[in-house]
Amino acid sequence: MSVERPVITEVVGFIGYGEAAAAFVQGWRVAIDVKVIAYDIKTDDPALGDDKQRDYAKFDVTGVENALALAAGADVIISTVTAEVAVEATRSAAAALRPGHIYFDFNSCTPSRKRESAAIVEARARFMWMLR
Repeated sequence: MSVERPVITEVVGFIGYGEAAAAFVQGWRVAIDVKVIAYDIKTDDPALGDDKQRDYAKFDVTGVENALALAAGADVIISTVTAEVAVEATRSAAAALRPGHIYFDFNSCTPSRKRESAAIVEARARFMWMLR
C-alpha cells in the first residue's frame, strides 16, 4: 500500500545546488510533493553546466537561468552557496524579492555576513538564518 504524500503548493527555490540542496530535495521526494527550482553558478560554466543539469534532473529539479529568475519563480528561497559568495548571491536575487517571500540563509558564513544579507532582504521580504 502506498502512502499519499502531502502536496506543498509553494515553489521552493535553491540558490546554489550542491550537496546540501540535493540532500534536502532527496529527502523531500520521499516525504512530500513539492516543485523545486534551482540556480547554481556552475550551470554558467561550459565545462560544468551539463553535469549540473544532470544533478537537477536526478531529483526532478527545474534549473533556471539566474538567481533573479529563481526569486521571481519561487515562494520560498533557500541559499546554500559557499560562505565567500553568500552576500553576493543574496544581492543577485534581491530585485525580485516581494512581500510574502521567505529567504532562508543556510550558508556557513559569519553572523556579520548574515546580517549583511538580512539588510538586503528585509527591505522586501522575510529573512531567516541559521548558524552552524
